[in-house]
Amino acid sequence: MVINLFNKIANMKKVYNSIMLSVLLLSTVFMGTACSDDNDETGLNKYPAPTITEFYPNDGYPSSIVTIKGANFGKERAERIGRIYFGGIEAKEYTDWSDTEIKVRVPDNAMTGNITLWVWKNHTETASEFTCIPGAEIISITPNPTFPGTTITLMGKNFQSFIDKGLTPADIIVEFKADEGVVTSVCKELTETTLTVDVPSNAVGGNISVKFGELQKVTGPELAFAGDVKFSFMDYVETNGSIKVADGNIDSTKDGAYVIFKFTAPVTGLFDVYTLAATMKDGSSLNVNIGDNLNVLRSQELNAALTKEVMNRGNWTTDTKGIYGPFSLKAATEYYLKVTFLTTSGSWVANLHELGLVFSADQTQTPVND
Repeated sequence: MVINLFNKIANMKKVYNSIMLSVLLLSTVFMGTACSDDNDETGLNKYPAPTITEFYPNDGYPSSIVTIKGANFGKERAERIGRIYFGGIEAKEYTDWSDTEIKVRVPDNAMTGNITLWVWKNHTETASEFTCIPGAEIISITPNPTFPGTTITLMGKNFQSFIDKGLTPADIIVEFKADEGVVTSVCKELTETTLTVDVPSNAVGGNISVKFGELQKVTGPELAFAGDVKFSFMDYVETNGSIKVADGNIDSTKDGAYVIFKFTAPVTGLFDVYTLAATMKDGSSLNVNIGDNLNVLRSQELNAALTKEVMNRGNWTTDTKGIYGPFSLKAATEYYLKVTFLTTSGSWVANLHELGLVFSADQTQTPVND
């Protein structure tokens, strides 16, 4: 009897302990849930529902800036946490983001509609629609190719809305590629479908961009410059002396060696020849000349004014750029270009990596072959 009594008591303790353990586990779960809410694993507390009080302007072009004001935007934007949509099209560029104000650029393919703001899993939208004004498009350039200093016409569409907003030609800036960065020119004339502008003298070929005041910036087609010629080394006419010609490189050159190329002038005007060459020998230089008679050019005495030093940069790969000219050329006329390798010390001269012909920026110079 006593043993049975002790066994019953022991079993009751086990049941009691099991009950207490279950209660403890349940309490832990509830506490964990409460803590989870406090720590905001879902992000709903960390990112409370945003509200929009106003936005401006209420219409705009692609790439224009829209300001949105309100609350609970978040101190800063995190990728995929803060997102804005214009008529269902997500914006790609944000210029400013704070808890109460956002500045966002209208995406290129935006559509008229409410602006929707998402902050994590919460979202809201503007009470009224944002009207997307069809942006300007640059369709073509005439003439193309062209030259520095000439006037070109950019043809496109949707220019009239800028005129309606009061923009004048002076408000429109065209950006051209340059050797470093860009150069700009102010629009001369503006119509519903065209704008004219002068090409800066230091512009180079590449895509042009047009800034319509602060309303829109649009990229247009590529502008090419007539007259630019880049020589393929393997198309040489003849060589003389110690020289080795390969695709993209001329090396193993010694004093007095030369290479001659043949080309046709694309237009009438003044042209400069440029070279990119490297050496690790002091006293190295290149002489460049152009003529329309191969026999005369081959035997002609070198003009010292057309000899340029190639700087010793300690290796055979770091180039020095040389400019020779200007040479007066006539359109559709065949010419020969001769590059002579010279040195005042040692035997090896330089490696030539690039050779080209460019339309001179200043067409008023006196040509060297006049």
